[in-house]
This record gives sequence, structure tokens and C-alpha cells, in this order.
Amino acid sequence: MNKFQEGLQQQRKLVEQLRNEAAIPRVRHADEDVLIKGFARPGDNPFKEKGGCAIL
Repeated sequence: MNKFQEGLQQQRKLVEQLRNEAAIPRVRHADEDVLIKGFARPGDNPFKEKGGCAIL
């Protein structure tokens, strides 16, 4: 097999893999996802730093 045929075979495998991944059903939870919508109140965010920095 020459390099062209090897490259072509790799591209075919890649296309097949992408087709398989595209066929996977996705679950949509945008209503519940805080990374998309954010928190309703700033106090709901458990990752927010509680204290601040004070420069005197």
C-alpha cells in the first residue's frame, strides 16, 4: 500500500467514526444546566469564593 492509499484508509476510518458519534442520541438538559443558564441567585453558586481581597 502506498502513502496515498494509507491516508485514504485513515480518512475512511475517521469518517466512519464521526458518523457513529453523530448517530448517538443526545440528551438535552439545557433547562437544568447551570453552565448554560447560570444560577438563579448568586448565593446558589457553591463555587463562588466567600471572602474577598482587601488592599489597605
